[in-house]
Amino acid sequence: MAKTPRVWSELDKAIMAIIIKARDAMPQKPTLRETEDATGISRSRVSDLYHEKNGSPSLQEFISLCLVYGLLPSNVLEEANQMLQKKAQPSDEDRAKLALERAQHAAEYGLAAMEGEKRHEEDDGIA
Repeated sequence: MAKTPRVWSELDKAIMAIIIKARDAMPQKPTLRETEDATGISRSRVSDLYHEKNGSPSLQEFISLCLVYGLLPSNVLEEANQMLQKKAQPSDEDRAKLALERAQHAAEYGLAAMEGEKRHEEDDGIA
């Protein structure tokens, strides 16, 4: 029976991007064979991880790759988390578009609020 590979989360992708960046910043970029020898992870699996194929990295693979490229796993997780938080926040341009859209439809927002208050008053027996 075939195993289903682990799905790549945004965090997995961010983590591998940081690891790949560290690898590429090395004066002599290690080959897949050198990485295999240093980590115990097969060359094909290392290649899969670099290309986000066949399942996300296991904890052991993540730690091994971090250590080989001189990274502290906790720092990588923190940096990846910060990357995702920045990505999740809307840009100034997106916020400006939303504010403009709301301003253009301000009357509709007011009517909806008034309608809600009217229903609330009716429920309380005020109206």
